[in-house]
Parts: sequence; structure tokens; C-alpha cells
Amino acid sequence: MRRLSPNVIRPNGRIVESPPASVRVFVYERDGYTCRRCGSQGQPGKTSDSIQARHIVPLREGGEHNAENLITLCCRCATERRRSSSSSRRNGRRKTTTRVALGPDL
Repeated sequence: MRRLSPNVIRPNGRIVESPPASVRVFVYERDGYTCRRCGSQGQPGKTSDSIQARHIVPLREGGEHNAENLITLCCRCATERRRSSSSSRRNGRRKTTTRVALGPDL
């Protein structure tokens, strides 16, 4: 049986499993604590100037909790990405997942 990571309970009551801390730390260090979308730097957390490890392919679409499927985004870019994908779902369109290419040094 797979051991669950710490969970987040969403306002709608849905429980979302988080990637293991060791994987998140690896991703932060791999990406240099920098948002891969806009280039801003930050520290992990939930403040407006922080970065987050986010899934490239969402779990609901078959993505996994591994370093290859995680990318660091600042809160602003993560929010824009989330709003973009949720509006596509609301309008009945399935959003095509965009894979972010990592540079040769990563």
C-alpha cells in the first residue's frame, strides 16, 4: 500500500494529496528557487512573493508526484495557470496540458 503524503483539504471538502517534501525540495533546488514561467525568485510558501511546486500534468489527468512532473511557479503564475485551466473546464473545453521544457542544465 502506498504511503500518503500530507494532505490538503480544499474548501469543497476534497482531499488532495501533496507531493513528498523531499521531492518538492529537490524541485526547488533544481529550479533555483525561481519561477519557471516568469523568472521571479522566492522561497517556498503561500505568501504573494513565494514559489510553489506545481504539477505539469495534473493528477486527475494521470500525472504523478515525481520531479519530472513538478515545476516551480510563483503564486501569481500558479494562480493564472489555475484560472486558465478552470475556465476551460467550465466552458466545456478540455484544456490540453502544456509541458514545460526544462533547459539542458536541469
